[in-house]
Amino acid sequence: MAASSLTFPSRRPIGLVIASAALILSILFVCNGLYAATIRFPQLTGRVVDEAGILATDTAARLDRLLAGHEQRTTNQIAVVTLNSLQGRTIEEFGRRLGRHWGIGQAEKNNGVLLIIAPNERKVRIEVGYGLENLLTDGQAKMIIEREILPHFRQGAMDTGIVAGVVAVLQTLGDTSLRSGGAVDDWPELRSRGDGVSPVVGALLFLAAAGALFFLWRYRRKRRAARRVTTGRTAATAAAATAANRRDDRDQDNDGHRGGGGDFGGGGASGQW
Repeated sequence: MAASSLTFPSRRPIGLVIASAALILSILFVCNGLYAATIRFPQLTGRVVDEAGILATDTAARLDRLLAGHEQRTTNQIAVVTLNSLQGRTIEEFGRRLGRHWGIGQAEKNNGVLLIIAPNERKVRIEVGYGLENLLTDGQAKMIIEREILPHFRQGAMDTGIVAGVVAVLQTLGDTSLRSGGAVDDWPELRSRGDGVSPVVGALLFLAAAGALFFLWRYRRKRRAARRVTTGRTAATAAAATAANRRDDRDQDNDGHRGGGGDFGGGGASGQW
């Protein structure tokens, strides 16, 4: 009787499966990196970049003069941008990366703010640079969007909503020229608006907002402190890499307008209508 031989399954298919899986993961990783790097940012041609074409020419010109005056008085850089598309990104990601790409704000102060409107996705965002997060908090940015911008957008008054948002941002940053008799006189559509809130209700809303902002400020302060707890070498390496990336991304615009090298970390608020 012939002796039977035992056979064992080859291990080669398993190795082939592992190698194939590793190759697929590598391809996905590379594709994801290419996807993340292919955002097409609009060119920084001024303080108002109306890529979507929703602003009247006169409104854009007046906004540019208003923002230029604020920058001269405070060194803060504020920009307004309307977008044709968010290109599949969230408005939070697009806003953070656009702020860094343009370098809005002074490099040593990070005092930039972006008002971003994506009319096709019906979304709006106020993106706040690191250096202004204590003056224009997430809660205040949200209130500006909900109370000053979105009511106009829902009525189709895009110009008025953008102007109201910009004026509210500048007032929150302490620009006293926008009080009655100041630069706000250029905007009759804002002067004719009623408050719509009684003094008592307004006071209660103010106290509630102040309490919420205080706790939010403490939370953000702790979060910023936690980010600083890194080794010196790691922090220096990360800073050098970030600076190099910003230099590579910085726009060279035809008319010479460009940001001052400010940085953004996701502070601000968003809304939709």
